[in-house]
Amino acid sequence: MIERIILDSGALGALAQGDPRMRAVMARSVRTGSFFEIPTVVIAECLRDQTQNDVRYHRILRELGGIHRATVPLDHRIAKAAGLLLHKANLRATIDAIVVATAERHECATIITGDKDDISYLAAGAHAEITVLLLKNIPAA
Repeated sequence: MIERIILDSGALGALAQGDPRMRAVMARSVRTGSFFEIPTVVIAECLRDQTQNDVRYHRILRELGGIHRATVPLDHRIAKAAGLLLHKANLRATIDAIVVATAERHECATIITGDKDDISYLAAGAHAEITVLLLKNIPAA
């Protein structure tokens, strides 16, 4: 089974900045055949100002196979699943719920996040096996 690694904006930002922990995850994914997925709302959250930061995001998206391959569009199924997760968790963290609903599309997935609280709570109510990794807890090598 191909491992799916879902990135939130904190994890994508760290990867774009060349964070050694995320580079290690990326290198491991190449060795194991894992596949990164980025919800389109994460792209909206990250691409803001057409500056050097955006250049870094576009570079990393190219490294991940291009924006069309690496991103997962928000469709009605993901939106509905996110709404159900929000309802079950009694939260208003819509983007986090979309990240979890994107992961929930797979039997098993890993979400890498910079802020574990809401995502962990939402993932606990998901209908899939979702591992939540906090960026600061990932070893660099």
